[in-house]
Amino acid sequence: MVYELGCATADFLFWAEKYGPKKLIGYEISPLHVFLVKIKAKILNSKVEIVWKDFFEADISEADYIYLFLVREVQDRAWQKISKEGKKGALVIILSEPLSNEKPYKVFRTQPNKKESSMVYVYRVK
Repeated sequence: MVYELGCATADFLFWAEKYGPKKLIGYEISPLHVFLVKIKAKILNSKVEIVWKDFFEADISEADYIYLFLVREVQDRAWQKISKEGKKGALVIILSEPLSNEKPYKVFRTQPNKKESSMVYVYRVK
């Protein structure tokens, strides 16, 4: 199960769908983004689900993978929630900025041989 917290247009979920996860769920508080993702999912016959809800109030306990692309302050708050409520062993994938006070399990670039590519930080829920 793949969750994207603060998913906006849910690009990560649509990309992840090609790998066949059982469920793809995005949480977003912007009604416009929710509306647009629902239309896109319908057009693409996608199983991506989007929930109009503050992800800080969401049940994330079933997620095997959680994707974040948030400003650092919100990302660090999200990690507090994930580390308390997330499934043990779940992977948290963060694009761009590492967590402030956690050591990543793995770090790589989106385009390995290009300095200007984005960094990806992977953490494991303990």
